[in-house]
Amino acid sequence: MRTAVFVDAGYLYSAGSKLLSGNALPRSSVRLDLDAALKALRDAVKASSPSTSLLRIYWYDGMPRTGPTAEQQALADADDVKLRLGVIAYTGRQKGVDSLIVTDLIELARNQAITDAVLLSGDEDVRIGVQIAQTYGVRVHLLGIQPSGDNQGNQSRLLRQESDTSAEWHQSDIEAFLGASHSPGSLGDETDRPPDEIPNTTQQLNSVADDFIRARSPTELAVLSGLEVNDAIPAELDGVLLRSAAVALGRYLDSPEKHHLRQAVKHRATEGHPRADQS
Repeated sequence: MRTAVFVDAGYLYSAGSKLLSGNALPRSSVRLDLDAALKALRDAVKASSPSTSLLRIYWYDGMPRTGPTAEQQALADADDVKLRLGVIAYTGRQKGVDSLIVTDLIELARNQAITDAVLLSGDEDVRIGVQIAQTYGVRVHLLGIQPSGDNQGNQSRLLRQESDTSAEWHQSDIEAFLGASHSPGSLGDETDRPPDEIPNTTQQLNSVADDFIRARSPTELAVLSGLEVNDAIPAELDGVLLRSAAVALGRYLDSPEKHHLRQAVKHRATEGHPRADQS
C-alpha cells in the first residue's frame, strides 16, 4: 500500500500567506522552509493512511519565463520529490498546473502504483481526477489550509464532497514551514488601497455571467438551463466563461470565484435571463 502526495504550490502559497498575514502575498514576500514543508507532508500521509508508505511527493508550480527558480531547483533536487512545472501567465497566475495534477493522479491510479492520494489543493478543476482515481480504487484525502471548509473557504465545496476524507492545516501548522512578510504596495494586496478603489469582485463576476448568458445560442441556453446545482458546465462553454472572467478581472480566478461564477451562470440560465437579441 502506497500513498502519493499532490501539492498545488499556488494554493499553498496563496492560502498559506493569507492565513499568516491576512492577505495573499506575492512569492517575493513568502519564504518556504523546504525540509520542514516536506516533513509536514510526510506527516500528513501518516495521519491520513497510517498503514501505507510514501511513493513520492509531486509538487506542481508555474515556471517563470526565465526558467525554474532557485526554490524550484531545490525541490527538484530533493529526495522523494517530483517537480512538475506549468507556466506563469502574463497575469502572474500559474497555468496548466491543474491538468498536470489530474493526469498524474489518473495515471498512478490506473497503473495501480498507489492505493491512497493526499491532495493539497482547492480548485474544483481537479475534481475530475479525483473521481476517475476513485474508480480504480484509490482513496483520496483532501488537505486544506484554514479556512477551507465553509462557504467562504478557499477550497471548492464540490472538491471536498468528492474526496474520501478531508483535513485542514491551521496557522500553527503553516508557521512551521512558511513565513510571510507584509510589504506595502505588494501585487495582489488590496488592503493597502482606499476602500473606494477596491474592486467589487462579486459584482464583476455577476456582470461576466450576464454577458456570457446574453451571448449564448438557444441550444446552449437549453443545455445550461438543464443543469443541476452540482452539475458541471460543459467543458467548451466553461472554457469560454473562465477566459471571459480572466479578461474582465485581469487575472485568473481562484476556486471560490470560479464556483460563484459557475453558479451565477446556472442561476441566470434557469431563470431565463434575457439574451442580447431579446433586450
